[in-house]
Amino acid sequence: MTKHKKGKSVFSLIKRKIPITFFIIVVGITCFFVGKNIGLNTDTTSSNKTVEDVEVSKQTITKSLTSSGSIEPYTTKTISLDTDYNYDSIFVEADDIVKKGAKIVKYTNGEYLKAPYDLVITSINVPSKDEMVGYNHYIGVSSNNSLSVSFKVDESKVSNITVGKSAKIKIAALDKELTGVVTKVSNTASNGKFTVTVEFDNDGTIMLGMRATVSI
Repeated sequence: MTKHKKGKSVFSLIKRKIPITFFIIVVGITCFFVGKNIGLNTDTTSSNKTVEDVEVSKQTITKSLTSSGSIEPYTTKTISLDTDYNYDSIFVEADDIVKKGAKIVKYTNGEYLKAPYDLVITSINVPSKDEMVGYNHYIGVSSNNSLSVSFKVDESKVSNITVGKSAKIKIAALDKELTGVVTKVSNTASNGKFTVTVEFDNDGTIMLGMRATVSI
């Protein structure tokens, strides 16, 4: 009789616990699907990474700029002849490429004016043979080591370009790409466009006047 009561008590206890267990399971499943729908059960790390990737992609699309221009010397200057000497002869012509240390002008005393760096002769103003050199005599040169590309940028995009920003210069004629840097952004616009200048080093194969495509 005692055993029968104990078995009945256990059965009654199980019957009482089944609805509670079922209720807990139902609530748990409901919470899971509700949480999944509102984003609580997703991988936050993966989600955040995806959002960041999208933002980076948007920034790249917004800030990337591609334009083209003609390659020019970055610096152009004049080299004065020595006014203490008389002029004898010259070894170069306009548009010549001259290597550093090469002779440009010879004086009557046997001294020479030599190229201070790799350069291109842009203009020549020398006296007649055996005449004294004056202050108005010079050799116009441009640097052949440091080159530049200038191009126009719309006023709606110029705010994304700053001095010091890296740039890629692609030269189709030589099938090569170099790295440069923005060295100047004009302070005033012309017809709604600003001038941007990118400087880069000549690898020895690039010639003035070649076309280049710049990506910033």
